Amino acid sequence: MKKIEAYDMTIIGSRNKINYISFDVTICYFVNVNENKIISGKYCKVCIKSKEEFLNTLKIFVTTNLYRLLIKECCNFNIFDMLCDSFKSKSNIKLLFIYKLEDKDIKFFESFMKRLAKVKILEILKISTLKKVEKSLPSINLSTTTFESVNFSESKNTKFLNLKFIVELSKNNPRLRNFLFSSKNDHFLETTLIWFFFKQQLDNTKICNHNDISLSLYNTPNNKNKLINTLNSIVFRLPGIIEYQMYFTSKGNLKYKITKNCTICNTSLINMNVTLICNRKILSKF
Repeated sequence: MKKIEAYDMTIIGSRNKINYISFDVTICYFVNVNENKIISGKYCKVCIKSKEEFLNTLKIFVTTNLYRLLIKECCNFNIFDMLCDSFKSKSNIKLLFIYKLEDKDIKFFESFMKRLAKVKILEILKISTLKKVEKSLPSINLSTTTFESVNFSESKNTKFLNLKFIVELSKNNPRLRNFLFSSKNDHFLETTLIWFFFKQQLDNTKICNHNDISLSLYNTPNNKNKLINTLNSIVFRLPGIIEYQMYFTSKGNLKYKITKNCTICNTSLINMNVTLICNRKILSKF
């Protein structure tokens, strides 16, 4: 029997059910019939209500080389526990999009991430907690070393995101050059903005990386001026700047493009892009 290779999977709460008591799975796949023929198709399973049903659904597919996984409206199920049981060996998922992650999901999410060997892009559109948060909560512990782009957005009064988490993420992922964060925590956004410009020195590395690097931040339109003042203060004092541009994009976002000398070799140039996002709707590729 030919192996059915899955390359794209979407898991979403069943829209025709109240409170999402079940979920649907859509899998895009292909089958190598012979050297000259490949058959592709789409498989849908709706109203899955148990782990056993979910695991049986995935048994007919090879998910080792799954390219993209999208998870949406699944907070009523321990979906990451189910995924841990289905992905027994390392998977080569490159793109992982998660609509919502609650504090109760963190432990299983971390376990699932350890099974993913090559994730390049991670988006979590809504990190939230049911607890009353006075201080910062423990951050998500990610052992991944292959990230190239991350997008984290936390809900109001949620304090998962902090600078220590971002710094460790950057150090462990040398190819990570695109950062997007949304938070109501002004202190987190300000300290992240400052860190971004001194990242090369703080990473304490002697290896140059001259690829473009970008940071996008979303707070609220009312607090944008505070970030602008912080950004201007940094730029005017940052050594090695060759060129500096500030302009509004067609979507109304304020963008800064800065070209500066590499602080390691002091000969090559690095382009640093900072975007202050005004329209929350463009935060994700969902």
